[in-house]
Amino acid sequence: MINILKKKIMRFEPVPGKLLIRPLKEVKVTKKISVPDEEKNKDKKPTDIQEVKKISKRLPSNFQLGEVTAATNLYEVGDIVVFRPNPVAYISFDLIKGVYLIDGYLVVGKWKGENSEILGNNPDHFMNIK
Repeated sequence: MINILKKKIMRFEPVPGKLLIRPLKEVKVTKKISVPDEEKNKDKKPTDIQEVKKISKRLPSNFQLGEVTAATNLYEVGDIVVFRPNPVAYISFDLIKGVYLIDGYLVVGKWKGENSEILGNNPDHFMNIK
């Protein structure tokens, strides 16, 4: 099945400025966010100034990793790239399941990390943002 899929992808070349991307597993980062402290705000009115506390939470990253499945001259098939997720700018490429046609300006660069990091063998492979 994979060989057939690769042959399909190799026969397609997008117009300049477009890429076919297969998004990889969603990247999550740890961020500290402020939330209302229910214990300290128990006797306060909703219009009073509320006390907050900082908690660490795993949230989706502003950027995502994807595998290039068809490209023009800047990227090669199989490159892992970092791009800005923007569902409005995605066009579902329904000839191949799970692949999207995106604008090249959404891509910010190539990923130079370990392949095991991309595949999710280590869940904490991305930096923790504090």
